Amino acid sequence: MSNEYEVIKIDRDDMVRLKVKVKRKVPYDKIIELMVEGHEVFIPDIDRRVAWHVKKRLSKMIGAEVIAYPSEFQGMSGYLFKISLVEQLLKMNQKNN
Repeated sequence: MSNEYEVIKIDRDDMVRLKVKVKRKVPYDKIIELMVEGHEVFIPDIDRRVAWHVKKRLSKMIGAEVIAYPSEFQGMSGYLFKISLVEQLLKMNQKNN
């Protein structure tokens, strides 16, 4: 067994079947704006690892716990993000007192 990566030649005919995965930027500002307005946000085509990082960063930026659920929306798989209900209730109680 070699310690080198396998190299596979791709012909023009193979390009139709090839899917290039590009790292995409997460629009944190847009997500935070929607969540602060009270909306839940769905992000399609992200895996568990990316969802975990997004959840942690959003929680830190908002200052409240963000929850991520694996979900499907209009035939797309992804993750649903929302501010924890407990966090929302605590903030409402603080405003009332």
